[in-house]
Amino acid sequence: MTETIRAVCIQMKTSLILGGYAVIVIDHIKTIVDFDVVHENDIPEKVIVGGRGRRIPDQHAQMCEELLLHYFQQQVVPLNKGLYEVSA
Repeated sequence: MTETIRAVCIQMKTSLILGGYAVIVIDHIKTIVDFDVVHENDIPEKVIVGGRGRRIPDQHAQMCEELLLHYFQQQVVPLNKGLYEVSA
């Protein structure tokens, strides 16, 4: 299974949580997921994807959470409000 992030939009940022949506391609199918990131001192600790089990199968939601957390931890996407295109 292949997955890549195409874009991330962070719309809300508070002292401990930020939220937004991401365009993620899983097995050549584009999916838009909404997410929240729990962070402390701008260090991402956990990503939670909305719609788990309803809009998005559990397996895909878990992959999206892991992929987004990795991108945030590697600072591919900064923890600031904005729209970020992620190059392949």
